[in-house]
Amino acid sequence: IRADDVAFVEDLLLFDAGFGWDVERLARGTVLKHLPARMNFRAAVRDATDAKSVRLTLSGPVSATRVVSSERHFLYTDAVDAQTLPNGDYQLIAAAYPLPDAQGALISALATSFRIDVPPLSRDASLAALSLGGVDLGGFTPAELSYSAEVAHHVASVDVTTFPAHAGASLVIADAVGAALSPHRTVSLNVGDNVVTVAVTAEDRVTTRTYDVTVTRMANSRTARSQTAGD
Repeated sequence: IRADDVAFVEDLLLFDAGFGWDVERLARGTVLKHLPARMNFRAAVRDATDAKSVRLTLSGPVSATRVVSSERHFLYTDAVDAQTLPNGDYQLIAAAYPLPDAQGALISALATSFRIDVPPLSRDASLAALSLGGVDLGGFTPAELSYSAEVAHHVASVDVTTFPAHAGASLVIADAVGAALSPHRTVSLNVGDNVVTVAVTAEDRVTTRTYDVTVTRMANSRTARSQTAGD
């Protein structure tokens, strides 16, 4: 039974310290599949006038305790500023007190248990497909990093199209003129060798792989081995 106008811990929440908002209510048994880059925990205290301090205690694979001064919202800031927590089972307890530094008789407390189960980031930095419009590369294999082709003199450009094997990967297509983050890029061809590179970075932002394609544009007097479709 709770008397009116008496402070009590109303809720425990996962808080995104980077954006300044609540992400999810930490009900008992909650499973967190995603964590913000700057995660925190928040205890919401109703009618907080009578509460001068709150002790927040996190236990599990990482454990820490923090006593914060009285406000309507209390942020837990010691454990995981600017980083994430390892997977595992955790318990979070918030206890409100009438005096600073968690002194005096306990006013209210709330506990919850939750699990962090974030899937590991992919290390797949390969391409699922690579094509240059109608130019024949002789077949594409994700494990093969270098390709070459020849085109006729009248072929002034090729459309490079790529698809990463993992949706979380990012890529950069570059040629002599510049680079693009898009999976598609139209590359202008000079007479002679033109090198196009596709740098793929895996979801873990550490693993990388670079594919290169050398497209040789023939001089007007020569005939290419590989031409655009229909030539």
